[in-house]
Amino acid sequence: MFPQDERVLLVKKKVDAILRAQQDRALRRRGEKRLYQVSMMAAILAVPRHVDVGLAGLAGMLHDIATYETGDAQHSAQRSAVRARQLLSDLGVYSADEIAVVSEAIAVHDLTDRVDSPLAELLKDVILLQRYLEQPFEPEDEYIEVRLIRLADEFGLAIPDIEQEYALPDTEPMEEVSLAKKQEQELLRMLLMVILQEWTRE
Repeated sequence: MFPQDERVLLVKKKVDAILRAQQDRALRRRGEKRLYQVSMMAAILAVPRHVDVGLAGLAGMLHDIATYETGDAQHSAQRSAVRARQLLSDLGVYSADEIAVVSEAIAVHDLTDRVDSPLAELLKDVILLQRYLEQPFEPEDEYIEVRLIRLADEFGLAIPDIEQEYALPDTEPMEEVSLAKKQEQELLRMLLMVILQEWTRE
């Protein structure tokens, strides 16, 4: 289910090695689950967003790599961006532009109150969506809440209690969703749930 880009598989081997070296078994397991779930979900949602699928999967796989390598979650976005740049540069299969786009997206993935590049916005949204689908939570602030509402609208997902409490500002009445769009949304929803169920069983 990983993006069909052989370079991404090379990165996965590096990430696998980093996670295997983590002595804290619980932390290692969380890293395997979270990094790979976000990676696969990012690759899936990159298609309707018209974002490069391979780079989306890559950003998802490395977005918190520093946390799971060191056990230190402080400033994880910035530290993971630096680590991602190092890993990708060492592999020698990505261009300088690709490395910059991915590392910059990782560096800002926790800044949900601002708008960045399409890849960065996808990564922010996927991280939130993975968290919510795995374990529904009450949004910490209005920015996260708005993102979740937009994701629910974009992909036809049910996010109970939030939509009634918080309305999107300055929005026009929603147009009727076409049958093709509904089918696309249902396929995406099913793919997302398959990813989550796959890891839950393990």
